[in-house]
Amino acid sequence: MSAVLQTVLWSLFIASSLPVGVGEQREHGQQQHERQEQADAKCARRATSCTGKTPVAVNRVTDHFIGKRTYKLFIPPTYSPSVPAPVILSFHGRTKTADRQLALDKLTSPFFNNDTIVVYPNGINNTWEGVPLVTTDDRGFTAAILDTLEREHCIDTARIYATGKSQGGGLVGQLACDPVLSKRIAAFAPVAGAFYIDHNNLTHRANHSNNLVIADGDSKQQRQNQKKLTRCAPEEMEIPCTPGRRKIPIIEFQGGADQIIPYGGGPRRRGCLPAIPHWVRGWAARNGLDARRNVSRGLGVGVNGEGSEAAVVYEFGEGSERGLVTHVYCGDRVGHSWPSTRPNADSKENGDARAGFNASAVMMGFFGRWALC
Repeated sequence: MSAVLQTVLWSLFIASSLPVGVGEQREHGQQQHERQEQADAKCARRATSCTGKTPVAVNRVTDHFIGKRTYKLFIPPTYSPSVPAPVILSFHGRTKTADRQLALDKLTSPFFNNDTIVVYPNGINNTWEGVPLVTTDDRGFTAAILDTLEREHCIDTARIYATGKSQGGGLVGQLACDPVLSKRIAAFAPVAGAFYIDHNNLTHRANHSNNLVIADGDSKQQRQNQKKLTRCAPEEMEIPCTPGRRKIPIIEFQGGADQIIPYGGGPRRRGCLPAIPHWVRGWAARNGLDARRNVSRGLGVGVNGEGSEAAVVYEFGEGSERGLVTHVYCGDRVGHSWPSTRPNADSKENGDARAGFNASAVMMGFFGRWALC
């Protein structure tokens, strides 16, 4: 990212961001604990047991089919067929697989997770719905997976979460905007998400909002109008989204050195990528929060040279809603990689710096705060 562009984009956050001091960070931690207790109390009416579920082998990954579609399923060591367990859906990136995602997010490791079922779906042709020209029904596939889990395992239907990398992160954004699945999934955590907006959608909205009618024919003026209407404006574009509920928790991770899904957005794959600050603020506004106001705090410790990158967390919302929408800027030298304090397949492939934190740990803490009731 150029220094000029980075300055412009960061100003979208920094101009309205209030830094958090050390004392306030401690207070924030206490507030998180209190909010978790409140969420647990609010959701006390949820089912606390299951009946008629068959015991399964724990602490292992197995392959499963729904028609011709496949996914991998991790059952944690603490799983019981009579005690509802949380669930995480984790979607791989473009050209990658469920196996690659499993090795990347390490959500099967007790270091990050010992009580949550994790599902790793495989995309058709290693890609996902939401990418321009991709026509697969991956939201339907996701719903079918959840239906199967509810039928065959003891799951906590109030604590289902979704994460994903790149195009998988883009699908997570699609799920959050879906009128049905947004009511089945409690919180969302895209990483380096490819939040494509198809040019056809850009044209339709521009035609409507500007009251312009493109008549039949192919005049020079019409072609110029069409070109203008379909331009990619990453910081201004409308993002179609019709979730089935308000107050959707979402945490988004993005590195400043990402050259595949740029922080500043732009044209890509016959679509348009929104600038990340614009996308995040859109969620703040959608959730009824003040999109012009957020609180920032540091995450991790960065050092020079070959060391890790310091990150900045931007939290929208106040009181019990603080952090309902959260953006994690992973660092200036973190690119299109799953943030980790240790080298992983992504950072080796992309030549990125190590992050100053583990995205998997941060999202697990975030997921733990939220539940459907």
